Amino acid sequence: HIPFFSAAGLNISKFTPGRIISIFDLCFDKVFSLIYDETAIIFSASRIVKYSINVLYKKATESTNNSCFFSTFFNIPMTSGKDSMKNDFKAGKIKISVPPTILYSMVAKIDDVRKTVTSNFKAAGDLIYILGKTYNELGASEFYKLFDELGANVPKVRKENAKRLYQKVMQANEQNLIESCHDLSDGGLAVAVCESAIGTDFGAELDLTDFGDLSLNAILFSESHSRFVVSIKPGNKKLFEKIFGEDCKFIGKVNFDKVMEIIKNNDKVVDLEIEELEQAWDKRLE
Repeated sequence: HIPFFSAAGLNISKFTPGRIISIFDLCFDKVFSLIYDETAIIFSASRIVKYSINVLYKKATESTNNSCFFSTFFNIPMTSGKDSMKNDFKAGKIKISVPPTILYSMVAKIDDVRKTVTSNFKAAGDLIYILGKTYNELGASEFYKLFDELGANVPKVRKENAKRLYQKVMQANEQNLIESCHDLSDGGLAVAVCESAIGTDFGAELDLTDFGDLSLNAILFSESHSRFVVSIKPGNKKLFEKIFGEDCKFIGKVNFDKVMEIIKNNDKVVDLEIEELEQAWDKRLE
């Protein structure tokens, strides 16, 4: 039995202009596998990109104020914090400057570590759901970065909806209904599903037809907050859907083929080997 878990120093470099990220979203984005009850969370850092000193001060103030706002709304205690507003490394004539960073640390009790859930798919035939609503929020996304664009529709924190969903996740997890769970953050749905399959003997077949008027790009790559991809045993479908109601959407199944297959309106839009996706995911930055 491990009574406590603490962590610090996980940098989340998503504090872009106009984008305010909930503490709770950052917690759940990275550490659902450590969550058991409402207090079993840890917090990671918010990295602030370089600006002039006046803009930097303003963003540091925004970050602190909103951290306070969301920590009190979700009743999340902070144990410590620090900042690194200037951090340079010199090697000969080479100077490397670390982006100014504000760090918040937290510690929480996990009553039973056996209730923790990992992100990898567990068995072929398991049902795949997306939890939380997807919006047309590609602004400041990894997808837009590929095209050197910032975009306008940055994700918004809908705190009441987030808290409602998190409580349902905890309820379902306590009843052992969730086999795997992965946050939707960098890269959105497409990346989360791929990462759930990477390192396993499984693939996934998804049908993304039932997303209203959202574009395919938005469905695949939107980084709307407070969302998860989960897999469950088929036998738990009825009880799982009863708990989540409209907060869950069935999107596919885990398969044995080690292939990522995605269709929309009967058109196959993705058909890739998991091995190929893993190579792209694992290669070093250039």
